[in-house]
Amino acid sequence: MNPNERYFSRYVLSFIIATSLFLIIFYVANSFSYVSYERNTKDHQIITNYISELDNYLKNQTCSTNYLFDASSKLDTVGQRIDLLEKRLGKSNLRVLEQKKDYSELEYAHFRIIQRLIEDCKADFLTLLYFYTQEKDESDDNEKTAFILNAFKAEDSDHIMVYSFDASLDSGFIKNLRTWYNITTTPAVVVNGRDIFKVTHITQLDPYLEKN
Repeated sequence: MNPNERYFSRYVLSFIIATSLFLIIFYVANSFSYVSYERNTKDHQIITNYISELDNYLKNQTCSTNYLFDASSKLDTVGQRIDLLEKRLGKSNLRVLEQKKDYSELEYAHFRIIQRLIEDCKADFLTLLYFYTQEKDESDDNEKTAFILNAFKAEDSDHIMVYSFDASLDSGFIKNLRTWYNITTTPAVVVNGRDIFKVTHITQLDPYLEKN
């Protein structure tokens, strides 16, 4: 293994550690109903620092994918914990919303890793960025879109990457994402970082699977 590949492996391993730490935070927070939330500030700072350090990795020119799928699996698990906390504490709970902001940055950091592998290494990945809001009149469309995306990902879970972003979050990061991808209405799906449309049927996504 050359030095670049070793560096890449260490970095993605760090991603796994960061997402694992995030999971621990969720387990603890859920168990104590966020009574010990303030005690987790240091852990959140670790995650924030890790996200910033990803910029250094993205400058590295290695195409190794060691540990990448494990990192993806752990990221999915964090997302499931987010859903669980929303159901138990409510989607408008301020502490849940703060967790979602951190998770959104973790998601986008993972997306950037995949994007670089696609662009620089010709890696065979398909990315979908899903933007939604918590508006009540959008709930049915959100549920339908999420169901379609989950079904589509199941067709090739190792190579189809789905990232979900709550566009209604009061977050400068999310606002920047909406501006960057020109998201003016929701729900909206950005395929491969460029094609934007409202997904109403899985057949809309099939052509992208055929290309891969």
